[in-house]
Amino acid sequence: MKQAFSEQLLQAQLEIQEQTSRNISEEIHDNVGQVLSLSSIQLNMLIQHPEKAKIELAEIKENIDLALEDLRGIARNLNGGYLQQISINEFLQKQRRQLNKGGQHLCEMYTSGTEKNIPVQHKIILFRILQECLQNIIKHAQATEIILRTAYTEDQGLKVTVQDNGIGFNVSDQQNRGLGIGNMERRMHLLQGEFAIESNAGQGTTIHLNIPSYD
Repeated sequence: MKQAFSEQLLQAQLEIQEQTSRNISEEIHDNVGQVLSLSSIQLNMLIQHPEKAKIELAEIKENIDLALEDLRGIARNLNGGYLQQISINEFLQKQRRQLNKGGQHLCEMYTSGTEKNIPVQHKIILFRILQECLQNIIKHAQATEIILRTAYTEDQGLKVTVQDNGIGFNVSDQQNRGLGIGNMERRMHLLQGEFAIESNAGQGTTIHLNIPSYD
């Protein structure tokens, strides 16, 4: 059991790093790169029309501030200890912002109860499970809306629900196990948690993750 947990922890860390690298590449290209390119164009126009300096400089400064904010976020993601420091809710809020920024999904998040500490190694595996849930929605669900819910209870630990309004699928069809469902189930088992999935064609999908209390 310990060996399986260690193997899954290492694999989860590697997969998170790979996903983080892809996200960073997209953020640099789609956000930082475009904002700085726009600022460069604005500065060139300003050189040609210096009389517009008062208006243009304020807008250029705002764009550069946006780029700096994005770069600080990228730097935090590159910090090896970042995932160990953030909470489950902070991680999900970050995922929510990224999904909404993409413009293809409307993602909302609701939480209840007082957030509790989860051992760092367990938290990293849970992060990867949640990433995999969201990546499946992006790649396969054809969804427009995603709802994330976290509920902390005194006796039952943490409950996380990931719900989408996509095309759904037949859960009992073994061909659909290729969506990573089996992998998520195995990882939840190592966390001594419970994994459940509800879905029907045309009715979206809801994934339930129940993580025990470690207090």
